[in-house]
Amino acid sequence: MVFGGNWVFDRFMEMAMSGSVDLNGDGNMDKNDRWGLLSEASAYYYFSTGAGFMPLDRDSKGDLSYNIDSERNFNIFEKVKKFSHDRNICILASDITDFSPYSTVWLLCDNMFVENQALFKSCNFNDVVNYRTMEVDFGVLPVPKFDENQEEYANLVTNHSDALVFPVTV
Repeated sequence: MVFGGNWVFDRFMEMAMSGSVDLNGDGNMDKNDRWGLLSEASAYYYFSTGAGFMPLDRDSKGDLSYNIDSERNFNIFEKVKKFSHDRNICILASDITDFSPYSTVWLLCDNMFVENQALFKSCNFNDVVNYRTMEVDFGVLPVPKFDENQEEYANLVTNHSDALVFPVTV
């Protein structure tokens, strides 16, 4: 899907929905169940960026203008909000504090993913090292595009992002 250009948000949501299961059958999704996505509050930012959210436009003269209220941006926010607020599919690390015995929710999220309790987990590349102990193979995907009309995949880089550098001889 990624290489074919059709790794899009709707397909991602479908897959995440199918990955969420109330494993213990108690009717409540919690740390004992399997989730479509383990994420964090910043999910809005990177899913919106990946979907092509553009708060500014550049006109033919090169001048910038606000574009935050465009129909496309509105559609991106609506879709991301709907998905991110569905606590039967997506659990944010901040939600886990209610049932976490750990001193950090990040460790619990990592452990849940390693124990195959999520189909997807958003993370940075530093986290990937922790997943090497998994018995199940995993892959790394870009943030999905909004739709197939979006030409390229996009990713959010913030001051919290780390650069990954390696020698050209590798």
